[in-house]
Amino acid sequence: MQAVTIKKFHIKDIRLLDNIMPESYLFEGVTKEMRPESDTTYLMAYAGKKCVGHVSIYWEGIRYPKNNQNKAYPELVGIKVDKAFRRQGVGTKLVREVEKHCIENGFSKYCLVVSPSNKIARQFYKKLGFSEPKNKTKGNLILEKEVNLKNASF
Repeated sequence: MQAVTIKKFHIKDIRLLDNIMPESYLFEGVTKEMRPESDTTYLMAYAGKKCVGHVSIYWEGIRYPKNNQNKAYPELVGIKVDKAFRRQGVGTKLVREVEKHCIENGFSKYCLVVSPSNKIARQFYKKLGFSEPKNKTKGNLILEKEVNLKNASF
């Protein structure tokens, strides 16, 4: 496997991905409604000069009104890995970089939403230490992961 590096990607350059990963969910009309960079961090995985994956962190992701603080936790959104690079650690590298950004920004937990029927994704997230779902949103599952410098693996 070619070495993979993770880089922060800026929203002004987001359209460049259309030529690199046209099957990405980002280009199904979503780019017109992209969040400002202050709300979102976009991370790209590169093998050489080729973009082979991406993920977003929505900083005001998921709110839990049942906890007394109504605190928002970052949400990992839209992880995508080029088919030719799957099962080679690219997704794991992207998730680890999300964790690094969460810790650097003072968060001890982050979340993601996954369909109950997406067994491959659920197995992947379980392998990475996400909790079994305690919450649901519109029929989807909310998975959580605690992060801190002690359990960080980056």
